[in-house]
Amino acid sequence: MYAHFQYGFFTLFVLLSLFFPGGCGTRDPDTLPRRAHGLMPMPALAPQEPGDADLEQALRHHVRKTRGPGHSGYQFTRIDLNGDGMRDALVHMRTPFGHWCGSYGCALLVFRADPPHGFTWISTTTPVQTPFIVADQTTHGWRNFVVRMDGRWDLSGSAVLKYDGRGYPETPRNPVPENGILRGTKVFP
Repeated sequence: MYAHFQYGFFTLFVLLSLFFPGGCGTRDPDTLPRRAHGLMPMPALAPQEPGDADLEQALRHHVRKTRGPGHSGYQFTRIDLNGDGMRDALVHMRTPFGHWCGSYGCALLVFRADPPHGFTWISTTTPVQTPFIVADQTTHGWRNFVVRMDGRWDLSGSAVLKYDGRGYPETPRNPVPENGILRGTKVFP
């Protein structure tokens, strides 16, 4: 029986080698296609969008750099602000009151998605109340924000925060009429 199996295997091997003569061997190098430099270029890869862990790392770095309390509370949302296809970050600081927050609202930090480095801090605006609108309208390629300024003696209503080429204003100013509110996405509802 062993001889019959050995004979059958040998016959199968010979028949297969007739149909597939290249088998496992190498091809003649003269018949291979040639390239100018011998190597094929790698396709360009799209940059990988940074994740939430990258944002938290950038936020911890910013809090340390600005000597903020290590136990600061915050909430964040990710949205493309500059049209590059990467979700940037809006971080609304919540606590402690007195450092990040006052009677009229809390600090809003804006971070740009910056692969492969993670996130880069752009600006801080304070005070900002939630919710607010990330407008569809842009200034210098960045989306505007419409924020509430309720409870202030001198300014009450909504203000439009516009990117000035370096960041957003430090403080909301110049209320706009309610009928002039821009359309956009409501964040931190």
